[in-house]
Amino acid sequence: MNTSASQKAPLEEFKAIVSDGTQKELFVANTVTIKKITDKDNAECWSIIAFQDVINKTTGSPEIFGIHLYISAAPSLKPRRLVAALPPPTAVKDSAIYFKVLDKIPDPDRDLDTQELYQSLDGSVVELEDADRIQGHFSFSALAPDRTPTHVMGHFDILNKGSHSI
Repeated sequence: MNTSASQKAPLEEFKAIVSDGTQKELFVANTVTIKKITDKDNAECWSIIAFQDVINKTTGSPEIFGIHLYISAAPSLKPRRLVAALPPPTAVKDSAIYFKVLDKIPDPDRDLDTQELYQSLDGSVVELEDADRIQGHFSFSALAPDRTPTHVMGHFDILNKGSHSI
């Protein structure tokens, strides 16, 4: 039985390159969460969080890498300038955070015990949305916890349906 193109589930992706000047890491999300929220100034914005589950090659411990975008919900045909982010849970419209949740404290359970935040300093995002889907591309600069300059550049094309695997 053939399934028409209109009956197939639409493909989704959220990918990025994270670079610190000496190395580049590919970020490929396996789960996303999208919802409308209000930021610290009561501005309505989209909260898009993309998660990548990884295994540390050295320790074998599970880790979670993520990108959190806060994008203004007001329609715009022009690129939006990204501003400096604040640590979660404080949302700032048109900002971004790259984060890692790691197992840095040795224990037999390999619990995820450390969060590293790479808060946006500046950047840009372009997005298009409708009732079913949100698409866009982004680029932002941040500082790693050790103050190493880091750049995150990527794109997304996801369904607007809350938290789900992609």
